Amino acid sequence: MAGTRKTKRRRAGTSLSIAVLAGLTPVAAAVITGFQEGLPGGPGVAVGEAGRHAMISLTGYDPEAKTWKLGDAKGGMALLTGIFAHKLAGRLGINRAIANMGVPLFRI
Repeated sequence: MAGTRKTKRRRAGTSLSIAVLAGLTPVAAAVITGFQEGLPGGPGVAVGEAGRHAMISLTGYDPEAKTWKLGDAKGGMALLTGIFAHKLAGRLGINRAIANMGVPLFRI
């Protein structure tokens, strides 16, 4: 006897995960700080400094000093925590409940 088919519930459209967006906040703050620090050197320096700060925030690696500081990888840890919370909310059915309540764009 064949097994029962599992129905997939998929919303037609885009939804934004609040948990993942919150995890990106420290990275965005680091990029803005790096950009502001590099502004006196010109636009090229500002973009390079913003990228360096993003890399430090996500991975903890400083390409200028060529050192690893895992304590500085706050953005990467926050992002992983947000992704984990999003997956957990999906498994518990919280996102489906939010969709059934009629909230149009945001999910956990």
